[in-house]
Amino acid sequence: MQEDTTGDLSVRGTGLSDNGIPMVSLSNGKSYVFSADMKAWLLVSNANNALQLCSDHQLRFSPQDLSNGTILPLAALQGQTQSKAMRLARGILSSDPNVRQIGTLSHLDCQLAAALSLHSSKEYKFWLLSLVRYLVQEGLEARLRDLCDSLLGPVVKTAKSSEWQPNIMELQKRDLLKDVLLIVGSNLRFQRLFVEYRDQLENTKT
Repeated sequence: MQEDTTGDLSVRGTGLSDNGIPMVSLSNGKSYVFSADMKAWLLVSNANNALQLCSDHQLRFSPQDLSNGTILPLAALQGQTQSKAMRLARGILSSDPNVRQIGTLSHLDCQLAAALSLHSSKEYKFWLLSLVRYLVQEGLEARLRDLCDSLLGPVVKTAKSSEWQPNIMELQKRDLLKDVLLIVGSNLRFQRLFVEYRDQLENTKT
């Protein structure tokens, strides 16, 4: 990304993702991507979001993915908006467990939406599985069921079956569900849920 520091509100960086999506980071800690479908700039990162500052899950990627040398667009954008003051604020605000849970869920949901906007399948999968681990950790079964249902799709063909999309970007939803169930199945508390969705997933193959 190239840096531009003219004016009070400066552009800290601009660039294109591997998919050709325009990205821009501003000096106020906000980053945007341009959606061709919506013909508008979408906010994908706000370093001053109080709830997100409370999250247990901040940036875990290095902007440069060492495994294959590709740039991860969401990590690249958010890597430009981290600061010592923000990390300090997060430490103060996260002292309340309820606020921390709300902040973490909000942050993870925003990360998923941002990765989807950037068409970054690797980051989408990373944040999806991060969300699952957190839901398991916090014992949030209702959210887990909603997520598993969305990935499983219809088990029996009906008139509405054709409305279900089996993919998220190039990711197969049911392949993602397999990864989700590996995490769910590792927790004894969720063995019933694990068996329920494992069996339904097996039934989709017959």
